[in-house]
Amino acid sequence: MSYAMRIAAVTAAMSLSGAFATANAQTFFGQDLRWGLGATSVVGTNSVAARTSFLSNLTGVATENFESFAVGAGAPLPLTFAGAGTATLSNKGEVLNTPGAGRRATSGSKFWELGTGSGGSQFTVKFSQAIAAFGVYGVDVGDFGDQLTMQFFNNNVAAGSWSPLHGLGGGGGGANDGNLNFFGYINTNNLFDEIRFSSVGTTNQSQDFWGFDDMTIGSLQQVSTVPEPSSVALMATGLIGVLIARRRHRGSASK
Repeated sequence: MSYAMRIAAVTAAMSLSGAFATANAQTFFGQDLRWGLGATSVVGTNSVAARTSFLSNLTGVATENFESFAVGAGAPLPLTFAGAGTATLSNKGEVLNTPGAGRRATSGSKFWELGTGSGGSQFTVKFSQAIAAFGVYGVDVGDFGDQLTMQFFNNNVAAGSWSPLHGLGGGGGGANDGNLNFFGYINTNNLFDEIRFSSVGTTNQSQDFWGFDDMTIGSLQQVSTVPEPSSVALMATGLIGVLIARRRHRGSASK
């Protein structure tokens, strides 16, 4: 293989490695069934563990628990996060403080409730600056069969998406009714300044209501465990150095 071909091959390897790194995101998920129905035996073990793992990657972050907002407050809702700027929650939903039908607050007494309606983009969180981490509790999500999808954007350019494998179906007293979930997402390669929450599902969409609480975000500076460069990228960088050194050696030897 010629020198030019070798360089091209290594460059392609580096590009491929970069694509993997850019698409790579850490996700944190835990689910506890029937938590929102008030069963004292369900304490949210899996969800709390997922949130604890998510928070262990962050330093100095703040959490929005909706306690400062009036009951019935709707979008647009201004949010403030220490060290990571402000945000605006827009589109659909309202602040509630009355547990019911499987939904309740995960801390304090208030939470954000969303009726999934006819599908599509349901509510959006727009941040004042690009961030690297987002986490939130979701209660009673998907019990009527709707799939939650989070789409991440930076300056209106897609920066990633995640459809967590939460339980689907079983509403109206079924096994998935009142589920407690934690959804955590960290991506230090593709920062994002907007998250669009969507529901994609079944003919039961008009019946489904979801609750969200304890929303945490983190800037890149607040992510304490930034992933190391991939071994493929390091290997590619080393190979380019070797090829350049070899070519220089051959050039000097021929003089």
